[in-house]
Amino acid sequence: MKKEKVKYNAILTDNLLRLLQELDDNRPPIPAYKRSRMMYLLSTIMTHPQDKHPGAWSVLHMNYLRAVVPNAYQYIDYLNEEGVIEVKNHFAGRNSRLYRIAKEYQGPAVFRTITDMALLNRIQEARCEIAKHNSRKYPDLNMMTSRVRIDVSAAHETIEAMYQATEDKRAAEARRTYSLAEVEKIYRGEIFHTVNDTNFRYDTNFTRLPSELVQHLTIEGKPLQELDICNSQIFFSVCLFDPTPEVTRVMRSYLGQKLTIDTKRLQLSDKYDVKRYALLATSGEFYEGMMKLFNLSDRDEVKELCFTVLFSKNTAVRYSKDVRMFRDEFPSVFRMFTFIKSEGHNRLAVLLQRIESDVILNHCVPAIRKQLPDVMFTTKHDSILPAILLVAGDKAGEVARVMTETIEEITGLKPKIKIKQAQSLKSTSATSNYTTPINSNQSTPPLNTFYPIIRTKTLQLVENDIVRWGRLSGKMKRQIKKFKKDNQASVTVVDDKKSASSLAPAGELIKESCKKG
Repeated sequence: MKKEKVKYNAILTDNLLRLLQELDDNRPPIPAYKRSRMMYLLSTIMTHPQDKHPGAWSVLHMNYLRAVVPNAYQYIDYLNEEGVIEVKNHFAGRNSRLYRIAKEYQGPAVFRTITDMALLNRIQEARCEIAKHNSRKYPDLNMMTSRVRIDVSAAHETIEAMYQATEDKRAAEARRTYSLAEVEKIYRGEIFHTVNDTNFRYDTNFTRLPSELVQHLTIEGKPLQELDICNSQIFFSVCLFDPTPEVTRVMRSYLGQKLTIDTKRLQLSDKYDVKRYALLATSGEFYEGMMKLFNLSDRDEVKELCFTVLFSKNTAVRYSKDVRMFRDEFPSVFRMFTFIKSEGHNRLAVLLQRIESDVILNHCVPAIRKQLPDVMFTTKHDSILPAILLVAGDKAGEVARVMTETIEEITGLKPKIKIKQAQSLKSTSATSNYTTPINSNQSTPPLNTFYPIIRTKTLQLVENDIVRWGRLSGKMKRQIKKFKKDNQASVTVVDDKKSASSLAPAGELIKESCKKG
């Protein structure tokens, strides 16, 4: 059976189309100038931005462009001189230049098909050459990722719905163009899979794909569901306070032996505020808890606060009220973070990403392949996207169970996994979003695993602290009530800090609190 040939759609704007028409009438001083080559270069600049935000720069690999377009430099120089594109020199060690379409030529994206067969053949040859440089570190994952397909027409409907629903039309247009470009690459089979040299993350087309388009992905015709670790960066940050051998190995490989030892010597895992932080981080509702703790109403504002603490320079405490607020509430946690960042403010971010990559790629993926060999999936950094097996039924819950068990084994922490349902199974609406929290231990009573924390140690509740944390007390009391009902347990609440100090630090649930009735 002859394989259907995929056409090459260039993505342009009406203003760029008018420019191309003008160049047809007045040919530029470029040897062997062709409209199709100029169209391809303009489309390449439009479709390779580093992110989906307005004004994003595109990275162009000139060796690749020269293989596709003869005299590519002269085309680029002409566009720059005429003000059609903007060019920025970049720092050493990466591509020397970044590019973007000048504001005058921006606008709604339109498709035009390239029919120049000589150009199309060169594009195909260049793509085959690039494919040779794809990472071979995870062959099973590469195989499954290469089988992912996308429903183009449904994806276009979602993109248009997102555009119409966004008030900021400049931002909406940037996202629309970015999304159309990513969908087009997947449709053409331009699938890449690389392992980042810094954070060891597995990067593919699907890690770049806007989240609202995941619903339109399939593997072998079967739609995907996204299994996501709740507040993953925060969750993995808890690993640093009482690291397992596996986490210690990752720390040592990045921070070095000395800094790793010095970090462990801080011995902060038993500190009161660390326990509170761990309690929130492993509950699956970290940001909601922080909103109550800091009396904030916007979840995004809380995320920004936390990311500032995690990833900004240590000097941020001088000028950021939010950072000081976090430091005052979680002094030992703050001390750990600033200690790691003392040799570079990005070190904590990279370390957490390396821990995440190691856990997902080197432990979760092999475990899923071993225990559920018939499940096809790909990854999206801290997420697993398994296909729904139409014959055997939905396996997302089983994948969540394997993920939970594996992560707990490697980190000593039990995560909360949520399943983002494939919308195509639930609704045709392009803007709705289904999220289902997963309790992977539904068949067993939640003995000392509700509010799971470091090494699943049991915890202690201190009444005075519950009063002080008034925002959390309601939820905690409901959990205790449910715990007592489910386990016929009597719960002892220590109401005196002094007597509590002889036991585990406040914020923990101790075995004494879980005696059978």
